Amino acid sequence: MEGRSDFWLSIVGSALALPLARTFIEEGPARGAAILGLVGAGLYTSLDGAISATAPQDFEIGTTATNSQPLLERYRRGLQAVQGFKGK
Repeated sequence: MEGRSDFWLSIVGSALALPLARTFIEEGPARGAAILGLVGAGLYTSLDGAISATAPQDFEIGTTATNSQPLLERYRRGLQAVQGFKGK
């Protein structure tokens, strides 16, 4: 399943009852290296400052209009039912 899919993220956000946001770009290890380089070169005095200054623009993912509460309750009941089992 594609983690960058707006539809998939809206389902996850609905299930968690939390707003989610994603960036327009893929972030990778190069961004972290660049941020460390900015601090190392003295352009920023702290990592927090460099991270804030270089943060990519993001946008909020809307949630789906489904009622996931019954499914969440069913999941919780199932989880409670199997918590006593031990694997060998």
